Amino acid sequence: MVLTFDAQIGFADLLVQRYDQLWPSHPFEFLIPYQDAGGVPTSLNDNPRCRLVRAAGDIRSSMTALLDGVEDGDWVFWAIDDRYPIQVCEPDRLDQVTRAVMANEAPDIGAVRLLRWKENLSTETVVLGGVEFRLQQPGDTRGFWIHQFVRAGVLREVFLNEDLPMVYSIRVLHAAYRARGRPRMSERILVPSQSLLYFAEPCTSGKLISAARDDLMAAGCMPPDYEVMIGSKLFNDQRRGWP
Repeated sequence: MVLTFDAQIGFADLLVQRYDQLWPSHPFEFLIPYQDAGGVPTSLNDNPRCRLVRAAGDIRSSMTALLDGVEDGDWVFWAIDDRYPIQVCEPDRLDQVTRAVMANEAPDIGAVRLLRWKENLSTETVVLGGVEFRLQQPGDTRGFWIHQFVRAGVLREVFLNEDLPMVYSIRVLHAAYRARGRPRMSERILVPSQSLLYFAEPCTSGKLISAARDDLMAAGCMPPDYEVMIGSKLFNDQRRGWP
């Protein structure tokens, strides 16, 4: 499930292209919300691994449309457009974990991360698909915005929460998520002992990051009409955000 809207659909285009290029064995069908069919890139329209979902442009409406017909306990791959993969660290291990998640071999787990970021981790380890993970400490809310496997019910509790306004910004959502704490279904979150995927961020504080603009242009993706700021923002084992 790719959370995006028409102004940033170029981010979604880059996201899908990178997954297809870097992880060709991935099993995903990308669900992508859109408002104006005329603004959808040809590369997304023609990609058999993409399903376009018409929705209003606000976050609640988009997530309602994406989650329609999905049961709370179902696993989905949650991918906000404000991240895109830049490296698959160990393809075979990534495939092993993916198969284990899809087979629901971790029935008591609410989310499975693929990048070890700034989470506070417990000493408890869990092996999933032959790969070692550690449990995120209770109460720690970091890491939600990184692409990951997650139960659909977690996304419903975060995005469709009745305490939120009907129309809200990502900043309001972020503040509410941190204030409420993790959803009930995500009390147990697995974080890999060694990262399986690295990511970059294309946009921050409403500004397009220059390194991401270059990646968009190189891939033939339309960058949004945002002010550009010089730099890069990476999420890997050496650089956890801004250098």
